[in-house]
Amino acid sequence: MNEIYDWLKRNYGEEYSEKVLKGFENNLTKYDDIKDEFLHYVRTGENLSKIKVEGYSVKDILNLNKTFHVIGAYNFLIFLREDPLTALDIIKKGFPIK
Repeated sequence: MNEIYDWLKRNYGEEYSEKVLKGFENNLTKYDDIKDEFLHYVRTGENLSKIKVEGYSVKDILNLNKTFHVIGAYNFLIFLREDPLTALDIIKKGFPIK
C-alpha cells in the first residue's frame, strides 16, 4: 500500500526510521475496515471515526489521550481489536506512561 507509506514518509519520515514506518504501514493495512478509514484520512485529512472497537473510535482515543497523534490513535484502535482486555485496562488507567 504505497499511498499509506508515502504519506507516513512525508509526515513522519524525519521522526521515525524506515523500519518503523514500514511497521506502521503493516499494522495500518492489517484490517480492511481500518485501512480504508485511514486511507480516507490520508486522502482528505478528515477523520471519519466510523469504526468503533469496544465502543471507541479514533476520535474517542484522540480525546482520551492528548499525546497521541493520528497514527498512535489508529494503532491503539488496532490494539483494542487484538487485545481488548489489556487495551481497555490502559484506557481505564488513563494511559499511564511507563
